[in-house]
Amino acid sequence: MKHYSRFFLFFFLAITICAAQKPSAKPPFLWAGIYGDMSLLLHNVDFRAIPGCPTCGQNFSNTVGQGYSVGALLELPLAMQWRLRLRGGYTDIGTRLATQEQNIGNTLVRRVSAPNEVVSVPVATEYSLEAGLAGWTIEPGVSYEPVSRLFVSAGIEATFLSTTTFAQRESIISPAGVLFNTGRSFRNDTSGIIPNVPSALFNGTIGVHYGFPLSSTVTASPEARLVLPFNNISSDLSWTIAQLQLGVTLTYSFIPPPDIIIKYDTTIIRDTTKKFVLNLLQPQVSLLTITRDVRTEKIDYTEYRHLTIREHYLKEIPKISRLESSIVAFGIDPQGKREPTPTIRIEEIETEEQFPLLPQVFFPEGNADLDKTVMLQLSKDDVQQFSENTLGRNTLDIYGQLLNIIGSRMTKKPEATITITGANNTKNSDTTENLSRNRANVIKEYLVEKWNIAPSRINTAFRKLPEKAANNTTPDGQAENSRADINSNDMDILRPVSLREVIIKATPPIVEIVPTIISDSGLVKWTVDVEQSLRPLRNFNGTSMPLGILQWNLAEKPMPELETPVQIELKAQDKIGMTTTARQSLKVQQLTLKKKRYELHDDKKIERFALIVFDFNSATLNPANQRIVDDIKSRIQPDSKVIIAGFADRSGELTYNQNLALRRCQEVKNALGLAEGQVTLDPVGSKELLYDNESPQGRSYSRTVQIVVETPVRE
Repeated sequence: MKHYSRFFLFFFLAITICAAQKPSAKPPFLWAGIYGDMSLLLHNVDFRAIPGCPTCGQNFSNTVGQGYSVGALLELPLAMQWRLRLRGGYTDIGTRLATQEQNIGNTLVRRVSAPNEVVSVPVATEYSLEAGLAGWTIEPGVSYEPVSRLFVSAGIEATFLSTTTFAQRESIISPAGVLFNTGRSFRNDTSGIIPNVPSALFNGTIGVHYGFPLSSTVTASPEARLVLPFNNISSDLSWTIAQLQLGVTLTYSFIPPPDIIIKYDTTIIRDTTKKFVLNLLQPQVSLLTITRDVRTEKIDYTEYRHLTIREHYLKEIPKISRLESSIVAFGIDPQGKREPTPTIRIEEIETEEQFPLLPQVFFPEGNADLDKTVMLQLSKDDVQQFSENTLGRNTLDIYGQLLNIIGSRMTKKPEATITITGANNTKNSDTTENLSRNRANVIKEYLVEKWNIAPSRINTAFRKLPEKAANNTTPDGQAENSRADINSNDMDILRPVSLREVIIKATPPIVEIVPTIISDSGLVKWTVDVEQSLRPLRNFNGTSMPLGILQWNLAEKPMPELETPVQIELKAQDKIGMTTTARQSLKVQQLTLKKKRYELHDDKKIERFALIVFDFNSATLNPANQRIVDDIKSRIQPDSKVIIAGFADRSGELTYNQNLALRRCQEVKNALGLAEGQVTLDPVGSKELLYDNESPQGRSYSRTVQIVVETPVRE
């Protein structure tokens, strides 16, 4: 089979190479030759044994074998592309058939090691049939030449079998080391002549071959053929043989071909590349390359020799160096809309943002060490410098300063007291009381030692689960229940941290600068400088083209500070020392708070609030939140616009959390007494987590409602 595969591959490769050749007329030659084929035999069988032969086996099944054919052939032209073909020779199509029978019980056998002892054991046997099938063939047929030297053939083959022998036996295959009772490893061995074999086996054939001329009279042709049977090997048996043949044919032409005619032709191909050269006085042409290619093509008995000459020229044309530049600026609004030559507007906007306090200190599981929490502890010297006004605008950073904020406020309000209630998740009932008490005490010790708060102003208590406990069946809930809660008799102690700020807003937020340079000689460098009253704002530079689009983000400092125009200047220098300059000017409008109010411009104040904390799985406002709501309500004017966005932590499914966030939004809306046209609700839920939910404080701060109030300010 391995040899068949290689030959088959070679055959079709030869056909592919030559398939594109044009068909041509042939002289009326007579060809004679010999052939040899290797055959892949496909035996289609369905019988148990040769009639009259004993067997206990199952039906033989289809099998694959190998054979061969050798012989001679004649070919006679019939027409332009048709030939009459006659093949005859000898063929061998014999094979071996086998079937197995498993676990034949109660079989008398002799062991090789004890030949005189007869025992009965189950055995597995093989029934085999060696068939000797060979004879002489004759095959008339025709072949057709669709393209030059490629032939498709078909015919009828008659095989007259001269050998029709068979040898059948049953052999033991297991167990090993046993013989039949007769003392042999086989039985039912029978041989003879296959009965009722027809006088001839008839087959239909179809094939394809390609002729390789070895000389003017000798041709070698690799060939592939398919042989399909018309009748059975025996009229008593269901047995046919199909064949896949791969072989080679050698043919000789008895009439010599005509003389080879040689024809010559020459093709000259010229192409020219134009090149503009700076400071060249007059045009000039030069030959760069020349190549000669000879190609030979043989069609039948005519040989064509093609000479192709390719000449490549360079034509240099005088050119005056050009250096041009331009620059344009576009304003890009938040929606991506472009505006050419925009006016830059620098606007001051007053903002106030409140950051609620989460009066809970979370401890690691089974731990009461304040150093293991996220609380930032100050030294006594640092306590003197502490101020809420210096806190950053980050909610979780402010939470880390919780104890310092409480300490600072209690020093300013000597009548205020707090109660610290330690709790845990009751996982270890033996240490519940001590653990909860210790958590409350370490917080009290810090406030007393570092902030000099009188111990009498700090009450401690302890319990198992917190009063408003999270779901203690989940790891997240257990972590949130390992805490200490802080309450005060004075609402100012736990009020939100309020930070005021004046932000600078630039419109448009992005200015796109598009510089363009045309340079024949190439650039050495280019720069784009953005200035206002000789004050540098931005610089861009490079050495190559294209320059691309340059983006100026006005939110990045430095920003324009005056109402004088911003100047954008492009400078470039080429490789021969020439320079070019292009400029673009943008107007600037400066709108400070003072100016807007003095000139009666519309202004707006933006205030941001957050309600912290909604209890776990709750949309009900607690007293601390209610105070924030009352404060917000006092700030809302009839022309204010309010946005209420509700959030949730990662606990629960997205749909449930979004509904919970909506209920929290509606609760705040109702508490504020807002009209429908004045407020926008945005129930985000947990599809967008506000804070890192891996920490208990991050999850707690995520159970919130954010409120943005925009109020016009007029002088």
